[in-house]
Amino acid sequence: MTEITKMSPTLIVLSGLPGSGKSMLAESLSRALSVPIFSIDPIEAAMWRAGLAKTETGVAAYEVAQVPSSDSSQHLARQS
Repeated sequence: MTEITKMSPTLIVLSGLPGSGKSMLAESLSRALSVPIFSIDPIEAAMWRAGLAKTETGVAAYEVAQVPSSDSSQHLARQS
């Protein structure tokens, strides 16, 4: 893979069917680009452990994931 010296703030969104390799691809991209992963799965799992019903976590988990990704983008933009 080509060396990336400076990357402007970018959001990479992966979607696909269960078991299609989204998490594996995200982990590889994260390592190669030295960027964080914001995954819905662990957020939803934490909500379920906290007692929220699975039917209540869908949209809420995406709202929760949006906060750290927005914060990271703003932080990266200030560093550029």
